[in-house]
Amino acid sequence: MRHGGLILIFVILFLGEPKAQLSEALNNVTLEFGGGISRHLTDMDMPGLNLTGFGGTVRAMWHPEHLLSVGIETGYQHIYSLQTDVTPFGFGKENAEVSMESVPVMAVLSMRIFPRSLPYFELKYATGFYLLISRGSGFGNKMASTQFSIGVVAAATYLVPVTGTLSLGGELKYGYISKIQDSDLSLQLMGSWRFLTW
Repeated sequence: MRHGGLILIFVILFLGEPKAQLSEALNNVTLEFGGGISRHLTDMDMPGLNLTGFGGTVRAMWHPEHLLSVGIETGYQHIYSLQTDVTPFGFGKENAEVSMESVPVMAVLSMRIFPRSLPYFELKYATGFYLLISRGSGFGNKMASTQFSIGVVAAATYLVPVTGTLSLGGELKYGYISKIQDSDLSLQLMGSWRFLTW
């Protein structure tokens, strides 16, 4: 009788495992969103220069039945802002402001490299372009200009499920913008909503 019970437990465990694997192997689509602090990495150094600001991410990801996921990403990144007093000849002292921010549009690859020991940890690589927005004001005038630049992003994301469809965590992200040959580093609080599964 005892042997029969052990066999029954073994059969239940053996047959139960593929079901758990099958449920984890479903295709799903998630919307990832977050925001935090961004620091522009550059050797520029002048009074009134602010290299720290807000960074935000919106990302849609398709997670198929393997470890590699694909998606698209956009968001917002503060690059720098500068407030300074300018004294051009014959005009007197005037406060001038200059700033630059970026909006990325990129294709993303993501992979869980330690699916058993760290199932909620993913590494991401993205490439595409940045829309760079420059603004300035001074002497009663305002200006704005835009330009495009190719760029790349690398990120490490850790998201822990809190419900059946919602995960929360954080992300450390590094981005490089070729047009200005500078990079930025951001730390963001992230959320992920799984809105489609099949």
